[in-house]
Amino acid sequence: MDVTILIPTLNRSDYIRRILEFYKKSLFTGQIIILDSSKNQEKKLNKKNIINYSENLDIDYIWDIGWTFELLKKYQKYIKKNNCIFSGDDDFISIDGLKKSIEFLNQKKNKNIIAATGKGIVLRVYGKNFENFITSSDYRLTKAVEKNSFTRIKNYFNNYTVSIYSLCRTNIFKKILKQCLLKKDRYKCGYSGINGEILPCSIMVSLGTIHQIETPLVIRTVGHARFYQPNYYETIDNSDFKKSRLFLIKSLSYSLVKKYNDKKCEDKIRSYLENYNRIAEVRHRKRIILPELKSNILKKIKNYIVFFIVFLFGNLKKSTNIYSIYYGFSWFSKDLSMINEIFKKTKIRKKV
Repeated sequence: MDVTILIPTLNRSDYIRRILEFYKKSLFTGQIIILDSSKNQEKKLNKKNIINYSENLDIDYIWDIGWTFELLKKYQKYIKKNNCIFSGDDDFISIDGLKKSIEFLNQKKNKNIIAATGKGIVLRVYGKNFENFITSSDYRLTKAVEKNSFTRIKNYFNNYTVSIYSLCRTNIFKKILKQCLLKKDRYKCGYSGINGEILPCSIMVSLGTIHQIETPLVIRTVGHARFYQPNYYETIDNSDFKKSRLFLIKSLSYSLVKKYNDKKCEDKIRSYLENYNRIAEVRHRKRIILPELKSNILKKIKNYIVFFIVFLFGNLKKSTNIYSIYYGFSWFSKDLSMINEIFKKTKIRKKV
């Protein structure tokens, strides 16, 4: 298969083993690049995982310390395929979805489209090894089809999604990496949320259109965060954030008009980001009013209530049924085939 899956990881050997098992059972024939920043025992376990699965999978393993896009920029020469897609070490990419996305990009009429994406689902997992799940919901993937690049960027920041969860042409992805920084230059953009996500994602959108097709593609898992996530006000007051935001504006401006210090362009991008920040602030205030439920039982009760409210108003989609109630799914997941794929090929399972 003409695709490279790019997987950064840090001290999660169990997760690497799980996703490699998934791709083995999926009969994946493309390339997998694992960028490992793990230390000590976790590094040894990851190397063991690679050896155990290399007979069935085409895996390039690279160990180095750094942030995700610093390493992707440094080791981009290892990408052998004409298409690539980013994946976290706790995410799963549907092989059928990849095939359909490649077919879409290979059509002659779509030669100017830089990337394709499909449907996504989030599974909230828990348990000692995070192998049980309690809820599922749709994960919104990027659709950016506006022909005017400024309109596309403006709309993108109004409805932000993580665009790197798209199947991207490798030649385009390498253009994104040109705008990213190596570790030695991190001082220019030292806020990880911009350095490792918002910068590459927005650069991707600036380079061309991303089309969404009707196919399951990305399966994400959440509920096992390892790092503290600063809230909105902690973020905007952070000095690294302010400096990184300026770097983002200048980099995105260059990507759009191909010259530095274009004040008119930078002012436009600054206004797009200000609106993005206002949306983030509103979201933060809502979380204060409606804090996230910590209890798994309360989460299930919430899902049941939402399901029946929607059921009473007759807005359910055909693929949402009594199966959803039994397993405690959120009604938002409209394609259970993606969840079934995870059931069959990994150790993640419903809590009985």
